[in-house]
Amino acid sequence: SHSDSAWVTVKPFCTEDGKEALICQTCGKILQKRESAAAGHSWGNYVVKKAATGQSEGLEERTCSRCGATEQRTIKKLTQKQMVEAYVTRLYTLVLERKPDANGLNAWVSQLMNGNNTGAEAAQGFIFSNEYLKKNTSNAEYVEMLYNTLLGRNSDAAGKKAWTAQLDKGIANREQIVEGFIHSPEFISIC
Repeated sequence: SHSDSAWVTVKPFCTEDGKEALICQTCGKILQKRESAAAGHSWGNYVVKKAATGQSEGLEERTCSRCGATEQRTIKKLTQKQMVEAYVTRLYTLVLERKPDANGLNAWVSQLMNGNNTGAEAAQGFIFSNEYLKKNTSNAEYVEMLYNTLLGRNSDAAGKKAWTAQLDKGIANREQIVEGFIHSPEFISIC
């Protein structure tokens, strides 16, 4: 008699079926078997690993919370309109420190896409807007904003010091500093 028996269970995993066996504790004979289907992955949200640009595809990845497996997919290259929308959004975010309103975003994108304004002119429109001027930023804050907005990066110490000194000493005004950034090879390659 196999009255002293117990179930031994191996739970299903993401890609492996689960198994159960009723085993006699006296003689070790398997009295009954059953299987349960693999649980499948529990994927999280995709996270961008490499942003898409107009020149290259991007990459995003998600991870299974159960087993740690990862899955990747390609992000298509940005269209011209997507690049312009990203640029205008950056102007709103970094210059005005707010999200773009739909009407303003659409108007600027339309102006740029139709060739009525250049990227430099759009930047100047934001930088010299009443909304930005009311922020009354220091020269150092102004220069840092230009690096972040126009060059897409934080300032380097020497560059920030040089631009800020020109403003502090009255060698150049803010309009002239913007012109210096806009005519730099770094900005031209971005915009």
